[in-house]
Amino acid sequence: MKVHDILLEYGYALSAMAGAPRDGRPIVAFSKWEGAKIYFWEASSAHLAGPAWVERPGAETGFVDRYFQGWIDLARLRPIDEIGLQRLLIAHIDEARSKGDPMTVLDDVADRQNANDR
Repeated sequence: MKVHDILLEYGYALSAMAGAPRDGRPIVAFSKWEGAKIYFWEASSAHLAGPAWVERPGAETGFVDRYFQGWIDLARLRPIDEIGLQRLLIAHIDEARSKGDPMTVLDDVADRQNANDR
């Protein structure tokens, strides 16, 4: 079991922008500069030179696919329940063990004794 597979079941895994719907439906797209935002595909606009992703219809600024790291389909997005959280935790521990050390989960923590206090 992998973390990515569980996130995919709940609609939280990023898909490549090449597969994003270009029919005007809203999507959540991720960029390293803006983070997650809702965007729409606008095929023609008086303000843009060609089709582009925009934050709102009629916007003066548009974005191309390569601006984004990926997207999530809002129709597939659902809340992660308690069982899903347990499965994610188990998958995360399994992946850490497969890399050699299950304590790599806490690598970024300077003081493992007080890791939960921050």
